[in-house]
Amino acid sequence: MEVVEEANKILEEKINTVIDIEYIPYVNKQEEILKKLYANDQVDVIDYRLQDLKEYIKDLNIADLTDLLPVYYPEIMGPSIDLDSMYTNGRIYQLPRVSTSAFQQRTCLVIDREFYKAAKEPSVETMKDVMALYKFGIEHENEQGDKFLDGDINRHFICIIFDVLRLCIQENGYTPLAINTFFALKDGEIIDLFETDIIENCYHYLADMYSQNALSQTFLNWINWAPRPNSKLPGLSMALTSFGMNSYYAIKDPDEFNRRYVTMFIGEHDPYSYKTLHPIFTICDNGSADRSVIACRYMYGNKELNQMLTYGVEGKHYKFVENQIENIWHDSRSVFNWWPSIVNDKFYLAMDYAPEGAEQYVKDFYDHPKQVISGVNNGKLNSYVNLAKADQELNDAMERRQEVYETLYFYEKSLSKGIPYEEIVSDLGKSRQRVLLEFIKEHINNLKG
Repeated sequence: MEVVEEANKILEEKINTVIDIEYIPYVNKQEEILKKLYANDQVDVIDYRLQDLKEYIKDLNIADLTDLLPVYYPEIMGPSIDLDSMYTNGRIYQLPRVSTSAFQQRTCLVIDREFYKAAKEPSVETMKDVMALYKFGIEHENEQGDKFLDGDINRHFICIIFDVLRLCIQENGYTPLAINTFFALKDGEIIDLFETDIIENCYHYLADMYSQNALSQTFLNWINWAPRPNSKLPGLSMALTSFGMNSYYAIKDPDEFNRRYVTMFIGEHDPYSYKTLHPIFTICDNGSADRSVIACRYMYGNKELNQMLTYGVEGKHYKFVENQIENIWHDSRSVFNWWPSIVNDKFYLAMDYAPEGAEQYVKDFYDHPKQVISGVNNGKLNSYVNLAKADQELNDAMERRQEVYETLYFYEKSLSKGIPYEEIVSDLGKSRQRVLLEFIKEHINNLKG
């Protein structure tokens, strides 16, 4: 592969190392990997998390990285990094990557360009703005005489409940702690969203749109997005989605997608982020484990090399068009994100189907990170979810909330049966929910450093 050949030129020049990659079939992947390892095939690095790793450490001579990481990968030893999940029998046997993640991803609107232009390209910031576009779409036709939104001809507004809830919560000035638990922060106070009218209003928005026959609760399919009248998959005319979903996956036929659709950020946003560890590589102790750690870290941490491994070679696999990347497809294939384990968001380059400002959005997580609650690691704000499971009363309260979320998740089913919002939340139990809220407040207060 051209990308590996070019990457090896950099690796050899900088750290006197080259890599040779062998693909393992996805079917029976672990079985095939173990077969090669037991055959002693001089494997240095495995890009796979072996199940039941501790059973293979001795037999397969898996390298103990505990003492190597502070020397060759010191950034993972930082105070904001939680290493607890990395240990097996008190030692570290997998090489992790440090990722910076959005506490809550930003909401994006994807809309047919002709549709948006016909609506006079309005500013879209709130759910009411989205509703206004929806109303326009079901009432107006495109140049072919078809309604912009019409379920009978497979022209849908595609939105999962998660994205609708997030937009409704954020536009009211709240920062959700976890969408599916319905707790949020506003003005420094943790709020039970069921004590507000936000969730009810959200359900009524969905009910209104559902009654007009152009709403779909499914995920936006980046492969089969075209609104084909006879397709069983919902066709895209307008959609709510998250930035993460439309920025790190290759879209089928991106040129046609860009011709037909525009993507934009909507709603307010603050760069709340947190660092996490993701175990990605298992390294064999064949006498060069230190070299393997150095090479893997360099591929992940060097900007020039990582962008090449993520996007390909400029001029061969992509080109810049108005400061965004346009894929150059070869034999109907793209190299973008061909090795997802190595992708480093820190070096993100906006694809041509990403919303305007996408690159700066990602950059802010690294350059201008903010805390939702001063003194509390954003990555620990949802730790109450697992802690509540240890107490029967708290766990019961959480389960009731999860049941509501699952009902809302499949909102088409609820709406088709005419189930009112009051019935959906009738089993929450106000007293036990208040006990849960007080527990969460106390827990998060204890997290403050």
